[in-house]
Amino acid sequence: MKEQQNNTVIRFIQLTEDLAIDNTDIRLPKGIVLPVEVPKGVKKLEAEHVTLPAIMSGMVQAIAEDHKDSDTYRKFLSAAWPELESDMTKTGIAKIHQKDPEGAFPFFYNAYKYAPQPNSCINLSNCYRAIAELAADNKDDETETKSWLSARHTLLEGLDKFGENADILRSLGELESQMGNFEEALSYFNKYLTVAEDGDEKSRIKGIVKKIRSLISSDKAFLEAYDAVMLGHYSEAIEKSTAFISDSPKVWNGYFLRGWAKRLAGDTAGARKDMLECVSLGHTDADVYTELSMIEYLEGNKELSLTYLETAADLDPDSVSTMVNLANAYIEANRFDEAREWIEKARYAKASPEHLSKVIAFYEKMTGEKIGDEIIHEEIVESDDEDAGAIADPVHHHHEGCSCGHDHEEEA
Repeated sequence: MKEQQNNTVIRFIQLTEDLAIDNTDIRLPKGIVLPVEVPKGVKKLEAEHVTLPAIMSGMVQAIAEDHKDSDTYRKFLSAAWPELESDMTKTGIAKIHQKDPEGAFPFFYNAYKYAPQPNSCINLSNCYRAIAELAADNKDDETETKSWLSARHTLLEGLDKFGENADILRSLGELESQMGNFEEALSYFNKYLTVAEDGDEKSRIKGIVKKIRSLISSDKAFLEAYDAVMLGHYSEAIEKSTAFISDSPKVWNGYFLRGWAKRLAGDTAGARKDMLECVSLGHTDADVYTELSMIEYLEGNKELSLTYLETAADLDPDSVSTMVNLANAYIEANRFDEAREWIEKARYAKASPEHLSKVIAFYEKMTGEKIGDEIIHEEIVESDDEDAGAIADPVHHHHEGCSCGHDHEEEA
């Protein structure tokens, strides 16, 4: 592995007869060359160097270097170590959590070379991104630039290998957005939207696309402010968006961006003022009312928060995150019929189990009612019968309960 590559090298031996691995059905054919990992400085292989772990580690590195016998090595490794790719990935993730992207790199790199697939491609690209961010913190401009370019190259290579994969397209959009290339990001996000399955992740990207479209027509200060919000630099974002507002006081985008940054920075009063300014300028889309809902919730004004959230749902009825948030808010308000209706809508719209499971657990706790696997979905059907109307499976439940806190799921 790369962790050890500074202190090890690969030496090759050629089999003069078939090699059978003890207690297995694995056999390597006569004539093949085997890579063996040995300590650096070893000039001649001895019997003690040729162990199964040394051969397997050598094979991993040889595959990463595109050795001509890589296919044979892969077959051998898949039989001898079925969880190899998973184990390398888990090790890489652990090192990322330890804030050691450079230590994680060889594991993600070897996992991608050993078992190329969209997920391993994205993991490697994300590792390059983490290295770039670390280099930026350390003022290492050369490493930062090279790592960003490598992150992009890896994903573009993934598109060549796997076609227009939704996850890779989304990752390219996020990468270009983080690099400040908003037109390129928009192009990849649009391609993502054409191939991605419906769900809250697709809704999230739709929200990002809407924001990027408005950003493209804005000036440098606005773009820098947006970038600062995405990077978590809220004070800088507020400063940049204020500069934009000074030049364009009648443009709603600047107030929205500054209000967004203020809320994330904890200034709910300032955020409310900016969002209401968006409304006064005539911009009343779902994003504005979702922000206002979050602000009022943080301020403890749950009834007003719910009203704003209902308005956001009216303006964007396909937003899965709004469906989940609205269900939660209705549970808190002890309005269980409406809560169940929005839970079912979110289930039908394929909300992520991670987000929806919390709401369902909250609902079941408050009502004592268990929600089954069958989704209750309302359909409007046309009929010649004058008395026919909306046909829906009825939902009958009403329970008393007390309210508790909930988390708003944000659309970026």
